[in-house]
Amino acid sequence: MQQLKQETSAGRIAGPRIFMVGGLVDGADPLWPPISFALVSTDQAPGIVGQMKRSGADAIKAYIGLSEKLLTALVRAAAADSLRVVADLGANNGSDWGIRAGISAYAHAPTSAISDATISTMKSRGVMNITTLAVFESFARRRLRDLRFLDEPLLARSMPPQFVQELRAAAQQPMSASENAIAARYADLLTTAMTNIRRLHAAGVPIVAGTDSPYPGVFFGEGLHRELELLVEAGLTPLEAISAATSNAARFARDTTWGVIATGKRADLLLIDGRPHERISDTRRIVAVMQRGQLLDRNQLAFAALHDAGLRAVDAALSTK
Repeated sequence: MQQLKQETSAGRIAGPRIFMVGGLVDGADPLWPPISFALVSTDQAPGIVGQMKRSGADAIKAYIGLSEKLLTALVRAAAADSLRVVADLGANNGSDWGIRAGISAYAHAPTSAISDATISTMKSRGVMNITTLAVFESFARRRLRDLRFLDEPLLARSMPPQFVQELRAAAQQPMSASENAIAARYADLLTTAMTNIRRLHAAGVPIVAGTDSPYPGVFFGEGLHRELELLVEAGLTPLEAISAATSNAARFARDTTWGVIATGKRADLLLIDGRPHERISDTRRIVAVMQRGQLLDRNQLAFAALHDAGLRAVDAALSTK
């Protein structure tokens, strides 16, 4: 990701603007060892933060194995380097102790009941919430029940045909009893997450659209359009959902150069043939894309087997956490 950020920032390859959190900062036994730093002592925090800042990280990602003491030390070390901490604390997302530690945002909607007092504290301290409803839907296997979305131009023109074929085949495979149980559990978690997002938004806690891509049915790019649909399903208006992916996202990134259409802002725009403020699914009806004030040739963004061998679906990619 560091190299990809450098190349896209320099304009050597086409791509989105990237804000990077670097490796996960986890506890003594990281869940994802190859991409994690193991923080076992508060004295380690400044060194880990410094290393990631030198690598170009825009924020620090705290993970589920950290205690409140270690998370607090990480937040303080990050603040000393002018960085913020985003936390995925698993079942503890939305917890008071994460807020006490001083995090800037929870990465994932809370999937447990949260009190009005906790929501009030999140608002008063400016703690944001990155939603990622799409990944809960993926684990619930809900989106794979109707694969018509694969025929929409946004995906059909950009994905390797063999990937689509393998995803269709995987979606049609019978599920075991244990797989059905996992899917049912995530369906319940999705319902709770939607309820929590609705309550957080109603209370004035800033909501930021996120996807946790890639997972089956959650794709880079298209996944964000699905996230907006899920936010509307959760109770936000279409305009509020769009704001979660634009102005709120810019606020989260602490970058005032984008996020709204106004004089002096970056001209990163989508031209839509529709009324997305009334029908959120119309965000998919893209006529033109402008990046940094330049119209992109969308034909060059389409999948071409001659230039892109593509990636094959892997069975492990369909497994759940």
